[in-house]
Amino acid sequence: MPQVRKGGKYVFGISVIGPDGTVIIPPEAMQEYKYKDGDKVILMSGSRTSGGFVLTVKRRIEKSEIYHIFDEVPGLHDFSLPEMEIAKNAGRFFCWTTIKPGGYISLRETVLLAYGVERGSHLTAVRGSNYGITFLAKGFLWERISAHKELVTFGE
Repeated sequence: MPQVRKGGKYVFGISVIGPDGTVIIPPEAMQEYKYKDGDKVILMSGSRTSGGFVLTVKRRIEKSEIYHIFDEVPGLHDFSLPEMEIAKNAGRFFCWTTIKPGGYISLRETVLLAYGVERGSHLTAVRGSNYGITFLAKGFLWERISAHKELVTFGE
């Protein structure tokens, strides 16, 4: 897993959104965050600057300062919100889906639109906060990291 500059974010690679909405979760990230095939994962929209989304699991949010989102986004805590139905809270989007066998998620068009990405988008997969892996879609950091041709590309 390269670090593109001293003191910078650790990068797992580039995940290209497939024609069917598939986003491969880099194997190193699956291992680091202890994700497993079949896990229900929560997608939270990224910042306005970097776009994309953070992929996390319930157990990581429950132990964090953002636990309140479970009170503010009905159906997210117990996954009674229909899978891939977008919920909005405080300017951020939330939804959930399941990691498919082989370590990927498959997103519907409505989810892609909500997170400001599309089929063919190159998402830079970086070690995010303690919440989970961050898939950057734009911005200064995305541009700087994406310029590194030695990064592994998943899904292309």
